[in-house]
Amino acid sequence: MNMILISWEGFWKSLGDFFVRLGNSLYTFWINPGDEKVPYIATFIFGLIFLVLGYFLIKLINKIIRKILKLGKKKFVNEKSIKNLIASTISALLYFLLVIGFLAILGANLTGIATIISSGILAVGLSLQDVISNFASGIIILSSKPFVVGDYVSLNNGEAEGTVKEVRFTSTYLENADNNMISVPNKNIVNSVIKNYSKMPYRRVTITISVNYDSDIDKVKNSLLELVLNDDRVDKINNKPSVVLSNLNEYSLDFTLRFYVKQEFYWDFLYEYNELIIKKCRKDNIDIPFKRIDIYDINNKKVDFSKEK
Repeated sequence: MNMILISWEGFWKSLGDFFVRLGNSLYTFWINPGDEKVPYIATFIFGLIFLVLGYFLIKLINKIIRKILKLGKKKFVNEKSIKNLIASTISALLYFLLVIGFLAILGANLTGIATIISSGILAVGLSLQDVISNFASGIIILSSKPFVVGDYVSLNNGEAEGTVKEVRFTSTYLENADNNMISVPNKNIVNSVIKNYSKMPYRRVTITISVNYDSDIDKVKNSLLELVLNDDRVDKINNKPSVVLSNLNEYSLDFTLRFYVKQEFYWDFLYEYNELIIKKCRKDNIDIPFKRIDIYDINNKKVDFSKEK
C-alpha cells in the first residue's frame, strides 16, 4: 500500500515539475529572454500591429489605384479588363509582401518558406497547365490588343462570332446576334484567325442579285448603282460603289453589288437593301429569275403552254 502511495506522489510531483518547467520556458521565451534581447511577446505584438496596419494600408492603396484608373479626361487605361487586371495584380502582390513582412518580423526562416512556395507552385503548375496557358494568353490578348471590349469579331472563320463583352484571365466572353454569351478559352483565341469587323470605320456590304439571262446587263448595273449613289449613308469618296457580273448560273446571271457604310449602319443596310433592290428591279422591269424548264418541239420551236387550250 505504501508503495502505491509513493508511486502516485512521484507521478504528481513529476507532472508538477513538467508544468513548472514549461511555464518557465514560456516566460523566458515571451517575457524575459535575457540581457539585450527584446521579449518575443513585444515582437509578436509589433508583428500583429504591422499586419493590421498593412491590411488597411493595402485597402487604401487599392482604392487609390482604382480611382487613378478611372479619373481624368485622359484615362490612364481605357479598357475595363486591363483596369481589373492591374488592380488585382497589385493587390495580390501587396498582400503577399505583407505576409512575408509579418513572418520576417516573427523571425521565421524564409528560406524554408521559399522552398515550400516553389514546390507548391511547381505542383500546381503541373496540374493547371491549361489554366496557366489561358492566363498567359490573356496577357498576350490584353497587351497586343487584336480587339477590345465592344468590338465585333469572328474567330476561325465564324467558329465563334459576336461582340466582345469581357476579357478575363482565362476566357474571353462574346455576345452573339442571338443574345447568347459565348465563352472562348484565351489560348484558343491566340492560336486562331481573328477577324475584327470593328477595327476599321467602314465595312463593305456585299449583295448578290440574280436576274434573267435576257436582261440588259448595262441596265441592271446602272439601276443598282443608282440605288446606292442616291443614298447619303453610302461612302462614295474613299470607296466607290461597284456592280459586277460575278457569275453565270444555269438559270440566271448573278450581279454583285459592293459598297461601304459605317460600322453602325452595316446590319441595317444588309437587310434593308434586300427589300430596296427587289422594289427597284420591279420598278425598272428587271426580271428576277426562278427555276424553270423550257420545252421545244421536234421542229426546235419553243412550246408556249399559256396559249395551249
